Amino acid sequence: MGYWGGIRPLIITAILFQFFSTFGQKTGENGWKLAKVKDGIKVYTRIPEGVRLKEYKAETIVEATPERVLEVLTDADRYSEWMSGIKETKRLKKEGDSAFYIYALLSLPWPFDDRDEVSRSVVMKDTIPGGYFMPIRLVSGLVPEKKGIVRMTNGKGYWLIEPLPDGKTRIIHQFIGDPGGNIPAWIVNIFLVDSPYKSFLGLRQELMKEPE
Repeated sequence: MGYWGGIRPLIITAILFQFFSTFGQKTGENGWKLAKVKDGIKVYTRIPEGVRLKEYKAETIVEATPERVLEVLTDADRYSEWMSGIKETKRLKKEGDSAFYIYALLSLPWPFDDRDEVSRSVVMKDTIPGGYFMPIRLVSGLVPEKKGIVRMTNGKGYWLIEPLPDGKTRIIHQFIGDPGGNIPAWIVNIFLVDSPYKSFLGLRQELMKEPE
């Protein structure tokens, strides 16, 4: 969830950068293109068949236990402290032992309206040995829509938390969503890479803090 913090008004510069940086990108398995590698973080993008918007996948390896990573990812009220583009979040309710709903307000620069969303996440333990899988999908309802804010209702993704033999943990986050409203798809696609990269930098810093 949340990848709008990377949008900037310098659209012409970004278009030129995107055009020239496309050369040399290699297409990998299932159509993924490696779009950014920096600070131990990899960000891939692809355009699924029949969809106008790109999907992203980011991954990194951290020196933290899977349980610590899960603790941060399920502390929804603090997403705005480390997740790029998030202005406000609130955990709405829990469903059973493993599912929960989150409200998030996403900040966009002028001339675009801010977006908000309600998402449902499910924590699935030992989908991979010793790790966690957390699928996410946007849903309707639970929070009334607000004037001047565009509600996003079409999006899905996941977090994957995988323990490694050396005691470190691999984190993978994949997401695709439609912002709705008046944002052209080509603008969304251009700025899709920086936000998950910045979110992973923030996540790494959050993991270094002492648990409360």
